[in-house]
Amino acid sequence: MRVGVKIGTDVRAFEHKFIKYISNKLFLIFVFLSNIVPLTRFYQSMIKKLPVILPLQVSFLLILILGCVPGKNSRSDDLAFKGPVVSCGHLVVYQLSEDHKSYIQLIVDTNEIVLGQENTWDIKPENLNVRVRFRQFEEDISSSLCNDIASNKRSKPPKEAMGLAGKISLTMTTSDWQKYKKGTGYKVDINAEGLKFNEEKTYSLNIYRALVGWLPG
Repeated sequence: MRVGVKIGTDVRAFEHKFIKYISNKLFLIFVFLSNIVPLTRFYQSMIKKLPVILPLQVSFLLILILGCVPGKNSRSDDLAFKGPVVSCGHLVVYQLSEDHKSYIQLIVDTNEIVLGQENTWDIKPENLNVRVRFRQFEEDISSSLCNDIASNKRSKPPKEAMGLAGKISLTMTTSDWQKYKKGTGYKVDINAEGLKFNEEKTYSLNIYRALVGWLPG
């Protein structure tokens, strides 16, 4: 009797599971069939619109692709030195290369130019009040910048070129602008792009909080 009861229980459990399995499958089939007709109508309508939609999509993709490709004059082509910044005077800022053997120097003659809180200049050979200079040495030059004690003797004269083109912006916070007007040391932010010397390459500057308005000694 016990064996019969066990077999009967197993059969009923199997039947219950089988019925549940079949019910789930039938439900999924019903859901699929109930959606296939609207989907078919949707795709049919999209196919009819392809002659209009496809050219628009292709045009949009072309705009995205061309917009992501830098042009010949794109500022993304500018080279940037990654070394330290040295600054002093009224107003001289050096952006060094990583090996400290080259620098780009910005010189702003504040005896001739009154600085505002925001300043922008175009670099031109004839503009002697705002100049940029590129210099390349054979040794580390960093200890000689803004330092009247270090020796300036060099094994060879540096390669040098003055800026021919580019754009410079110099900005100050309100508090630093007040310090500048009082004649004390102040900090400046400098951004430059398209700095061109006697070569095809162009350079950029991105200098933050450089301390100027003081004299070495």
